[in-house]
Amino acid sequence: MNKDVIYIEPENDITDIIEKVKTAKPKVVAIVPPKKSTVLTSTVNFKLLARASKAASKSIVLVTADPALLKLASIAEIPVAKNLQTRPEIPLIIKDNSSPEKTVTADEADELIEVTEKSAPKKPSEDEVIEELDAEADTDEKEGDKDKKSAKKSKKSLVPNLDRWRKWIILGSITLVLFIGFLVWAFVFAPAVKITVAIRPSGHNFSAPIILTTDPKKEDVDGAVFALETVELTKKSSAEFTATGEVNRGDKAAGTVAILVEVSTLAPEPVKIASGTTFTNNGLIYTATKDTSISLPDDPAECAPGSTAYWCRVSAKINVAAEHPGAKYNTTTSSGWTSSNIAAIQSIGESAISGGTDKIVRIVTQQDFNNARALLTSSSEAAGRSDLLDKFPDSTFPIVDSFKSTPKEPTSSPKVGEEVKDGATPIISAETIFTMFGIDKNTLSSFIENNPKFLSPSMLPDYKIYATGIEDDKIRIDGFKPESDTAKLVSSSVQTGPAITETEILDKSSGKKIGEVKTLLKPILGSNGTIDIKPSVFWVSTVPTDPNRVEIIITLEK
Repeated sequence: MNKDVIYIEPENDITDIIEKVKTAKPKVVAIVPPKKSTVLTSTVNFKLLARASKAASKSIVLVTADPALLKLASIAEIPVAKNLQTRPEIPLIIKDNSSPEKTVTADEADELIEVTEKSAPKKPSEDEVIEELDAEADTDEKEGDKDKKSAKKSKKSLVPNLDRWRKWIILGSITLVLFIGFLVWAFVFAPAVKITVAIRPSGHNFSAPIILTTDPKKEDVDGAVFALETVELTKKSSAEFTATGEVNRGDKAAGTVAILVEVSTLAPEPVKIASGTTFTNNGLIYTATKDTSISLPDDPAECAPGSTAYWCRVSAKINVAAEHPGAKYNTTTSSGWTSSNIAAIQSIGESAISGGTDKIVRIVTQQDFNNARALLTSSSEAAGRSDLLDKFPDSTFPIVDSFKSTPKEPTSSPKVGEEVKDGATPIISAETIFTMFGIDKNTLSSFIENNPKFLSPSMLPDYKIYATGIEDDKIRIDGFKPESDTAKLVSSSVQTGPAITETEILDKSSGKKIGEVKTLLKPILGSNGTIDIKPSVFWVSTVPTDPNRVEIIITLEK
């Protein structure tokens, strides 16, 4: 038969045990108490447990060999087993004067119960049992409270109560630790000093001839020869423009022209009217569209009236088309026709020439393209120069006069002569290569520092250069020519001041009082600078000997 085993912990109370019995899934529940169980030392708790198991339709078995628990189990009629493998028994404790308490088997218990029930008084009702259990519980609680009070009195006299002092002890310990930590920080880690020396610089102009070369192998800084660095940028630019051209893209008029030509009867070959022969009428030009051959008739009598024996007037029809499209070329007139390409023409007439239509469209002219190219070149150079300067590395000084723009042949859409669709805007675009030369800033700065011609010998070595002009872009390179290797370097403002180093400041200030440090450094600066010393905390009055705790800043006054 399946059963659930509940192991009672010392801290469990009777409500915990009852809850575990109720929530157990099997019908049979084995309860295993600890060796020294306090919760199962009360008759009331055993009766509550028995009543709860009966209400939950559970059969409980107490697994123990403790005589005290066996006695209480017999009173509550709860079966007992020595272990989880043995058969449960209902302990029956029989008291008499001659023999000790003994445990009987379940069969013996049934016989004893049957005999006892016959002589026992009437069984009380359920309400009476509950009232009795509640009364017993109150009695047990009162007795337990008396026991606890007596135990507390006895302990109070033997062991001092430290609970009331525990909070103050903990707070005092934390305060002491924090105070010690503060002292360590204040006198070991916090002391630091920041020394700022602001030098009032003097400005000097510097100029020197230099040689520029595109061959890095020829660079000689001591000899004033500098290698040029080339920065290149390929940029595609485009711009919109306006098309002003107009052209008629309608149909050309076409038809035939009838001519009368005198042909020699002695001529061995017929007269030929070649394709492309032009005919003019009222200033409008028409062109023959194919070759036409005119021969003498076999019978001279067929010649037109007015012919002689040796000449014959012959008529022919020539297919022509208008030189340009347009409705104005449509005509039915037979007069006013001329042709400079046909000799001995007597007269020219024609049938109807028609089919010419008008369709005026906007096109890109060559002048439109040329104007757009000039505008694109100007705008792209300005943008290319700016973008090229942005591309220069921070370590390279650009020579602006070396800027060069090499544009490729631009293209337009639509092309010259092509139609511009309604609502469209022509665009011209071109790819341009921009180049500019530069010089390494460190090399240039080193050249200026090693050529202090502007300093008098009496100033050296007490003065030094603090700014060569490169830092704030005050360097100019004049006279640059692409075909020449020479130029002139000009710096508008080289900043100089008293020669003082961080090492010197640290040596003179280490371990000294703050006021004493200012006195020691003042002779070096004179009137050309100021000294400011700031401690990290107000109680620091001496510069630390640890260099890691001394910050030194040498700056120039603006």
